[in-house]
Amino acid sequence: MPMKQYLNIVPNANRSNEWFTPYRYVEAARKVLGRIDLDPASCDEANKVIKAERYFTKEDDGLSKGWTGHIFLNPPYGTTNGKSNIGLFTRKLVQEFSNGNVKAAIVVTTTKTDT
Repeated sequence: MPMKQYLNIVPNANRSNEWFTPYRYVEAARKVLGRIDLDPASCDEANKVIKAERYFTKEDDGLSKGWTGHIFLNPPYGTTNGKSNIGLFTRKLVQEFSNGNVKAAIVVTTTKTDT
């Protein structure tokens, strides 16, 4: 997929769990973090913009790996085995931070004020 198309993706939540982060937000995150060591919920195409030192794809199963350093996280939407993917990835981030593995993180997600 050409980079221009990547930056303009606005998928329908009913069709896809993948929502690519707009470039301006990635750049803002990079300025705050200084660098992005890990994107634990990514893909090859997304990392062309994120430019993380390391990233985990769906096939890698980022939830089963250790996370370290400065994290940029745009978790997959939807559910896995009836559990919110956003919740699963956020809990993993908090766990890794509590263990001293994550130094700083930015999470991009939706806001649902009713839940």
